[in-house]
Parts: sequence; C-alpha cells; structure tokens
Amino acid sequence: LGFMVGTSPAIDLLTLVAIVIAAILACSENREFRWNRAWLGAAGALFLLYWIFPAKYAQGMNADRRLLPFVFVIALAAARVGRRGRQLALLAVLLFLLRTGMIEGRFVSLQPRLAQMAGSFEAIPANALVLPLVGWQEGSPSVERNFWAYGVIERGWLPPTLFHDPGVQPLEVKPPLYSPYESVSFGPLKKTIDWSGIRTDYDYVWAYGIRARAASLSTMGTTAFDYEDLKVVHLNRGSRR
Repeated sequence: LGFMVGTSPAIDLLTLVAIVIAAILACSENREFRWNRAWLGAAGALFLLYWIFPAKYAQGMNADRRLLPFVFVIALAAARVGRRGRQLALLAVLLFLLRTGMIEGRFVSLQPRLAQMAGSFEAIPANALVLPLVGWQEGSPSVERNFWAYGVIERGWLPPTLFHDPGVQPLEVKPPLYSPYESVSFGPLKKTIDWSGIRTDYDYVWAYGIRARAASLSTMGTTAFDYEDLKVVHLNRGSRR
C-alpha cells in the first residue's frame, strides 16, 4: 500500500482501516454483490505485473510502484455492490477530503520555512553554474530535497543533472560537469567527493542537509547564504580541467 503513504501515519492507518471497512460493507450480507470477472482479471494481471516488474527501469526509480494506483482503481470496478454503492461513495468522498486536507495542511505549514530558503535564489546570480549538494541519505526532508530546482526555473541555473536521462531528454550538458552523486540522477552521494573538481566546474554550491560532510566548502569560497541546514557558497574557481 505504498501508493497511499502520506505525511501523517495516523491518517494513513485510518485510510487502511476505511478500505477494510468498505470491503466488508460491500460484500457482507449483500445479495446484490457480484464480481465483474473481466475487470477482476484485469486488476489481477496488473497486480501480477507489479510483482515481476523491476523497481528500477532504465533511468526510472520506483517504476513498479507507479502501477499500484491503476491496480487500485481497476479493482474498484471489479465488484458490483448494488444500492450500497451510495454509502461507499460517501465514505470515499470523506476519505478524499480528509487526505486532501492533510496534504494542504502540510503545504501551508512548510511555507514559512520555504520562504526563508527562497532567499538562496537571490543570493545566486542568474545563469550560474550551480551544484546542488543534497543529503538524501542524511535524512533531509523530501519536500526540500528538490526545492533547489526553482533556481533552474526562476534564475536559469545550470546544474549537472539538468539533462540526466539519456534517451529521454534530447539535450545534454557539454562539456560534462563533475557530479558527486553515485548515479547521473540524484541519489546517494559518493563516499569520496572530489572537492577540487567541484571548485573547478561550478560557480556556486547549494548545500542542504550535509553540514557534516561539507566542512570543506567554507575553505573553498565565500558563504553567500546560510539558513539552518541550507548553505550557499560562492566558490573561488580554479582553472577548468
């Protein structure tokens, strides 16, 4: 049930309980209950595909999980519940409103923090070569992991992963920029980072959630922005390799 995981474990548990209750309500002592065999077979086939589909396909991560919402929706069409459908529809609407409210509440609660972090965009000039250093394995919140991407949209930053999917994105960065990540797309940082390569290839570093590993940044340039776990450093660039 990973496709329904949100930001509140309590509401996720409530969602699971509501689904179980809906299933019991749909078929328990319901003379109008019937299986729609065609849709049941389609849902079963997709669910089987989910189990045999690789988690990573080409450059895509969690490719198998992307099938789960389709399995869930098609499974709803596999049962005919008769007049109880109105009660189940009401339960679905209430659950939808609850989860939508959870997402909206999370979004609103993040705005003051994100407004402070947005100051990092003004600290970096437009069209600069920027390396986002993000602590994916160090536990940085997922919402803020990709917050740097607004710099690409609003300021024209050029990061090393702007065109990182060969065969998917028709453009590529030339010459290649040094990337401290283990794969071409964002993921775990390399155990050993070539700090001299970073200083050679980039104008700025947008570092979030890696203060323990980024102590070397302070000696490589000037701090342009500093807020909690976010630090922007203007590098003293060396000669390009």
